Amino acid sequence: DDRLFMTTVADLCAQALERSRLYEAVRLSESRFRQLADSIPQIAWVTGPDGATMEYLNEQWFDYTGVDPGLGTTVQTSEPIHPDDLPRVLGHWSEAFRAGEPFASELRLRAADGSYRWFLTRSVPVHDANGKIIKWFGTSTDIDDAKRAEANQRFLAEVGQALARSLDPEEMLGRVTRLVVPALADYCFVDLAQADGQLRRVAWAHVDPTEQHIFDQHLARFLPLRLHSEHPISRTLETGEAQFVPDVTDSWLTRNAFSPDHLTFMRERKLRSQITVPLLGRDRTLGAVTFSLTDVSGRRFTPENLGLARDLAERVGLALDNARLYTETRDAEAKVRRLLDAGVVGVIVTNPDRILEANDYFLEMVGYSREDLDSGRLRWPEMTPS
Repeated sequence: DDRLFMTTVADLCAQALERSRLYEAVRLSESRFRQLADSIPQIAWVTGPDGATMEYLNEQWFDYTGVDPGLGTTVQTSEPIHPDDLPRVLGHWSEAFRAGEPFASELRLRAADGSYRWFLTRSVPVHDANGKIIKWFGTSTDIDDAKRAEANQRFLAEVGQALARSLDPEEMLGRVTRLVVPALADYCFVDLAQADGQLRRVAWAHVDPTEQHIFDQHLARFLPLRLHSEHPISRTLETGEAQFVPDVTDSWLTRNAFSPDHLTFMRERKLRSQITVPLLGRDRTLGAVTFSLTDVSGRRFTPENLGLARDLAERVGLALDNARLYTETRDAEAKVRRLLDAGVVGVIVTNPDRILEANDYFLEMVGYSREDLDSGRLRWPEMTPS
């Protein structure tokens, strides 16, 4: 009848209105979620319950990667992951997905300019009222600065250990250059200032064995004169300041070459970027260390690399200065002993109980050997009875 018909129509209208209200609420909720996700600094995304259907990517993804994979499968969004990291990441993700547990992994993600940065990627499952997974929410947080700082500290610790193994400058610097290559540079060499104002190239290393052979034969020939004001090594020694050349050009090579052979040698190295920093002692500039990047790696130095190079050079300079002071002290002690042993006066060092040190003349005078002295048998009270 008419009453039943009207009641049915009213129910249908109410249901339609309720569905419309729920739809609008969901739409507003999704809109607020997108606004929130686009406002956070992390990359954020949402996949379907299968973990493979990409439903949402925030603006940070597009801004960083420059990639627009569309809302299809996650295969396209895996493409910017560093090839060395991808198998490990996919393996961890598969384990987490099968177990329905949160996922976390550190990985390198390619930026729009082709460089890579480290990210901490996390994803968590979202369940409905029945415990069924209905979505996966994920974020990627840039941790590159922290990762690099951690790596730099490990590298400097290795340098410190290498410096502590020897007091010989050439051995010490040889170890350092072999650590620098390839961690920081494609090749590296160290020049020390001599008493006459000239330079001596004491250590070098190259990542390419063929280039290393060429360096062994020819690199020591190409030393700048202190008067060559344009050369970065000369400028570093004159000013005590680092010379940072992020982009090496042919005109820069031409200005800094001090002979045609030198210019040819530099061009053949395919130099892209260079840093030269001073090795500073307590009261003087001891020399300079040069870091270079070439076409071998395709890298260029950044201001962060300059900071690391300065930290390294500070440690090397201090170690060289300590080695110099130790050698000077040891030589001075040997000279004093030779003078004392050559004289005609007995010299001793005592405490109230025994003689601690004596020169050869004194030992001959009292009829004892150095073995007697070292064993503690020379007792001063017994030798000077009251």
